[in-house]
Amino acid sequence: MFEDAQDVPESWQMTSPDVIRGDAPVPLRFATIDPTVHALETQVDYVAHSTILVSSHGGALGLSLFLPPGQATILELQVPGVQGNWHFQHMASEMGHEYEMLGIHQEVDVDEVWGAVERWVRRQARKDPMRV
Repeated sequence: MFEDAQDVPESWQMTSPDVIRGDAPVPLRFATIDPTVHALETQVDYVAHSTILVSSHGGALGLSLFLPPGQATILELQVPGVQGNWHFQHMASEMGHEYEMLGIHQEVDVDEVWGAVERWVRRQARKDPMRV
């Protein structure tokens, strides 16, 4: 079950064991963070309640510092052939997060990104079904 978490981060509490019963699907919530629209406090709050962070290489990935330590995955979208831009991979490693870099070109292959997100969601669900 997919739900839009935009502007309702309090709904994330619905994934607690007290709310989910039996075979009910665990809700997966997605939020888009626009740094030109959302206040920094809101951005930090969204990221602090996230399991998977997807972003292109750039300053927005600095928000990964606010992911729950050791409990998240970072998917970085980066143009191929860039040398020496591994600081977000190093940050992920130091924070205990999983990390994957997806190569992008002039356009982002949405199916490739979605495939990576789905792979990591399934992996997280196997680890801890209540955390996804």
